[in-house]
Amino acid sequence: MLAENVGKLRMKKGLSQEKIARFADVSDNILIKIGQGIAKEPAIATATKIVSTRRFLSINW
Repeated sequence: MLAENVGKLRMKKGLSQEKIARFADVSDNILIKIGQGIAKEPAIATATKIVSTRRFLSINW
């Protein structure tokens, strides 16, 4: 679910995974792994940072 939402965020804003990672203050690699479904259960702190990014970018999932 997180991977799908990150994908929606990227599509709506036309952002790369690297830019989303920068906004969320997480590594590019972990965000890419989440997006690819490799990291299915990221750390709570990582997931929280990514979810907080949607508020920063004014996105409703």
